[in-house]
Amino acid sequence: MSQQSWAVACMLCIGFWQADAGAQDASRYPLMTIEQHRASVVTAIVDKWSSAFAVLPQPERRSADQLRAELWQLRSDRLLAASLAGSFVTVAQVLNDSKAEADGGTTKPSLKRLGDTFQDLAFTPLTPCRMVDTRVSGGPLSPGVTRTFIGYAASFAAQGGVSNGCFVPDGVAALALNVAAVQPSAAGFISFWPANLPRPLTGSAINFGAADFATATGTIVPVDTANANQFNAWSPAGVDVVVDVVGYFRSPQPTPLDCMTTLYNDKFLNAGVTDCVDTPQCDAAIRRSRVVAAPQSRGVAPTVP
Repeated sequence: MSQQSWAVACMLCIGFWQADAGAQDASRYPLMTIEQHRASVVTAIVDKWSSAFAVLPQPERRSADQLRAELWQLRSDRLLAASLAGSFVTVAQVLNDSKAEADGGTTKPSLKRLGDTFQDLAFTPLTPCRMVDTRVSGGPLSPGVTRTFIGYAASFAAQGGVSNGCFVPDGVAALALNVAAVQPSAAGFISFWPANLPRPLTGSAINFGAADFATATGTIVPVDTANANQFNAWSPAGVDVVVDVVGYFRSPQPTPLDCMTTLYNDKFLNAGVTDCVDTPQCDAAIRRSRVVAAPQSRGVAPTVP
């Protein structure tokens, strides 16, 4: 082979290597690929989901042009998330998260201590218990109409549940639920949220198709702490909903030891001096007092058995 032929062959090899390296870089850096093909990605998302956005109630409704304009403004990582979305609900979540961040809605999470009575939440599991069944009572959710359910009652029979309270206490922060959508009239989803708040712009606990007989999933639903653990349900389609509670979240409850009041009876300390503060969270039924011998010198904490 001549020297000129070797040179041409080498140049072709280099070209193939560079093309292969470029393909590898694209696979390693998906955000770079998104930027290189932003127009195609936006068009694909609009073509796939614009019809779903066009029939949503306000303020979620978006025309194809509005959807396209919002997608063009997204950061590469958010556009990547939207392109991988399995439903229009996820696309809407990406768009609204982006808008909230642009409006200054993102805040830095506050620090908290494990077991903090005022901030931390403890989970208590329960044996699955039927709380709601609209097939038994109330009938299907009406399209676009909010319905309120209670998560604390002596009996849930009025909303199709069992005739007891499922051992759920009043004033919890959130309920862990298994929810099922049964025999929907059309494709759609069900949103759950606390009864004392407006319906969120996005947030779907369960998605279903028109041909699905029953679709089930697990979800955690914040509730109205001050009013019988009430929560709302809403769907754009008529659908029966079945809800089983499997646990709840609430502030950690003090134990008898937390509520112990220690009294000293000693020549150095007057009888009746309180050492441990009786916290306001202590229920009267578990408050205790005991009298122990104080240490022989002031300033030394006694050992309480």
